[in-house]
Amino acid sequence: MTILEFSALRTEVGTLDSGESHSSRIRLQENSARDATSVGLFRVSRGLPCSSSRPGQAGATRLAGETINLAQGSDSRRCNLSAKPLCLELVELYFDYVHDQLHSLFHKTTFLEDVRNGNAPPILLYGMMALSARFSNHPLLIGIDPRNRAEKFAQQCESLLNLNDVSVMTIQACVLLGAIAITDGKPASESIYYAVACRIAQLLDLPNRKGSQLDCEINIRIWWTLSMIDTWSSNGVRLPRLLQPKDVPLPMEEMTFLEMRQGSDISTPGKTSLLAEMVRLNRILQQINEFNIKSSESDMEPISILRSVEGLSNQLDAWHRELPDHFRDTHENMERCAAQGLGRVFVAIYLGYYHYGQILFYRFLHEDLQQLKGDPDTKAYAALCKLHAEKLCRIVYASESTRGCDVKYNMVGHVLVISSTIHLHSLLFDSNREASHAKDCLEKNFCILNRLCRLWPTLDFCMERLMAFHEACKNSADTSFRMDAWMVRFLVEFASPVNGKDSLRLREQNATWLSDLGIEARPAAGPIARVAPGILITSSPEVWTHVNNKPGYKRSDWYYQATRIEYRKDNVFSQTDNTKHDKRRKQMAAGYSGRENLNLEAAVDDRVQEFIDLIRSRYISSDVVKPMDLAIKVQFFTLDVISSVGLGKTFGMLKSDHDVDSYVESLKEGLAVGNTALALGFSWITQAPLIGRLIAPSPKDKTGFGKMMKACFQIVDERAASSADKRSDMLASFMRHGLTGEELRSEALEQILAGSDTTAGAIRGSLLHIMTNPRVYAKLQREIDDAVQRGLVAEGSIIPAALAKELPYLQAVIREALRVWPPVANIFSRDVPASGDTVVVDGESVFLPGGISIGYAAYAMHHSKEIYGQDAKAFRPERWFEADSAKLTRMIRTSDLTFGHGKWQCLGKPVAQLEMGKILFELLRNFDLALINPTRPWDARNYLGLFAISDMWVQVTERETVSQRY
Repeated sequence: MTILEFSALRTEVGTLDSGESHSSRIRLQENSARDATSVGLFRVSRGLPCSSSRPGQAGATRLAGETINLAQGSDSRRCNLSAKPLCLELVELYFDYVHDQLHSLFHKTTFLEDVRNGNAPPILLYGMMALSARFSNHPLLIGIDPRNRAEKFAQQCESLLNLNDVSVMTIQACVLLGAIAITDGKPASESIYYAVACRIAQLLDLPNRKGSQLDCEINIRIWWTLSMIDTWSSNGVRLPRLLQPKDVPLPMEEMTFLEMRQGSDISTPGKTSLLAEMVRLNRILQQINEFNIKSSESDMEPISILRSVEGLSNQLDAWHRELPDHFRDTHENMERCAAQGLGRVFVAIYLGYYHYGQILFYRFLHEDLQQLKGDPDTKAYAALCKLHAEKLCRIVYASESTRGCDVKYNMVGHVLVISSTIHLHSLLFDSNREASHAKDCLEKNFCILNRLCRLWPTLDFCMERLMAFHEACKNSADTSFRMDAWMVRFLVEFASPVNGKDSLRLREQNATWLSDLGIEARPAAGPIARVAPGILITSSPEVWTHVNNKPGYKRSDWYYQATRIEYRKDNVFSQTDNTKHDKRRKQMAAGYSGRENLNLEAAVDDRVQEFIDLIRSRYISSDVVKPMDLAIKVQFFTLDVISSVGLGKTFGMLKSDHDVDSYVESLKEGLAVGNTALALGFSWITQAPLIGRLIAPSPKDKTGFGKMMKACFQIVDERAASSADKRSDMLASFMRHGLTGEELRSEALEQILAGSDTTAGAIRGSLLHIMTNPRVYAKLQREIDDAVQRGLVAEGSIIPAALAKELPYLQAVIREALRVWPPVANIFSRDVPASGDTVVVDGESVFLPGGISIGYAAYAMHHSKEIYGQDAKAFRPERWFEADSAKLTRMIRTSDLTFGHGKWQCLGKPVAQLEMGKILFELLRNFDLALINPTRPWDARNYLGLFAISDMWVQVTERETVSQRY
């Protein structure tokens, strides 16, 4: 979160802003005369009075946007920060998604009362908001990356921390700051904050501290929270525990606790609680951790390993067996807990139980424990490991579909990554039936992990560990996987480095590595750079044109086969056999060009009008701002266009303003899974004999590409079965040119994917650069208005494609936007002919040996200062009018490579250009668009070269017609 973004939030949340320095303005002091740490009614003691930034306003604190009076006549002034609506919303989100799952520090009912009454300490509010802001859909936060929203809140919380205040409030603040630290991947800072909290708890003798019944129960819950935190935090940094077990009462039953008030005197029958069961389970975790550490750092005898595992397994079984019936893992119990507001706590306790089981039995996944061969327990424990992983995933999936049970805290990602390694092991080494089930779980897990990664930065470390695990499987010397000591350490060190495995080198691919790699490689290594063994990339347009023109080069299997959607079925994009590719391309060219699709432009015009009607009917802002996610609306537009001109049947997303049949979500999920598979290096499995058929996407799938396949294939089959179908669209053209059955299916599916995402990315990129460059925006609108005023475009009609091509500044803007932000950015690797080839680089001949591959660096090429000038990275359409003839020719040839070249040029280029010219003209003709958050205009992720873009929030206002303006 930037300073500008935080300043906007201060108006909504409120924050201290007096004229004095922060250190002299706020000092928390211990008050020995009274208990200043009562959780029922918080007070914040100030060392000095808060002064106003304006003279004559003593006793008032300036809150951004308004003045709030502090309580007078009291030694404890209260900040009305908590009176703000956003603050209350974020505190409620904290109780929904963090409290009682990561820790239990507060009594929810009385704390929320304090928030509403303005009595809650700012230090605690800032800490809660730092953890919960990532979950909010508040308009002030919606344009800020959820991973970055915590920063300023956390800084405010940290600045208010006073370690001289030995109090319960300081313990709570330290626990909040520790949780914030670990979410940012800072285990050392986390450990320090938790250590301070533990020491203060010991100084206060927290479990025996006198107070009301409510205060005493809160203290007990905080003590056990610290005890559980101490188990995994101390273990993660390999330091001794700070809180040793002692005779402290277990937490009372949750509903009884929530019903308490200050002054309550409630009898507490011996009913157990969810938190109490967590405490019992945590004691077993401590022993499992100690066992794993010992076994990883010393050569334990096999018999000792078995005895230890047996004893710990018995403890887990006993814990589970002794649970009361209403705590059993059943859907009815989950729903009952959800009705009580305890659904997420119920899920959290079972995530712990199944996770502890999977890490206890993890080592038995391999079948070659030399000294234990033949022992039946080893196979039984391996089965238990898989069972725990299966049940862990199952309860996560169930929680997502049960209201009030969805869990989003960071540890969910950690345990899912470990269960995913178990499913990955099954995928690689188990039977076909088990592998198929493992594939389903992995797909779901990847989708959930992708969502969680958008919330928690620390999960990046976990995903790296998953990649490391897969590399270990691939690099294993045996045909079976062997558990090494480093992997046991992985299980017990959350977000800590994994050492001792020299062969582990992660594949250098994530959501954006190819784009960034090209930018970095060009200056350092010249027009051709080696980025991996046997893989080159080039930023030279001449070299890339040569590669695409010369016979003998072919598409690289390692990349293009990874883009296959169906098992061993190619489309015109994934086909790597040049002869087959060229034949298929000729069959499809007429349909894409429009020669046999006479209604192409009219169909696009209809979709443009529907887009305008949608905005005008639902999203026009006046006195009230109506935010519109431009990213999703543009995707609706391109999907409706391609379904209309391609399949002859529009999806109807613009008319319904809805992701019909979850196409957009399915696209996103499918691309994310495919990208993850390619990044981890196991995309080949989907094409492997026998097992691949079970793993690759299928129309029977309920998510991802499989779900899209079913709907798409149904339309294709209906059309193919109708011999009397004389429609004029791409599908009809394909059939006339000999495509049938599976060929039609494959091309129609690829058409929807590539035809919607690429064009949507180009339109979004163009609009972003227009909106963020006021000079360009004004100049383009003048050209548009002039065309309308001169009568070239009639009022109420859509601009013809021929006229759009004749508007010079519009075309320069489109060309410049595609150059600065190429909508497709990946390596698109080609294999060098077996005999090798010679290319010319900067006037010198360079030999490319056979057997290697070469791809192109999109950003390095299209941001080249040599080609486009010293301001190549700037968005400046005027460059297309200023260059001399020779330079302009080279610029145009280079920018055209955005759509590919030669026989591999994008077939959909004419349709994309048609859509872009029309939609940009009509949007800027009818509306004024403004980004709601210019500091973070969108969320863009590159999957397999395509950009999945979301959260592009804009404010739209109606423009007067030209006749009204002039």
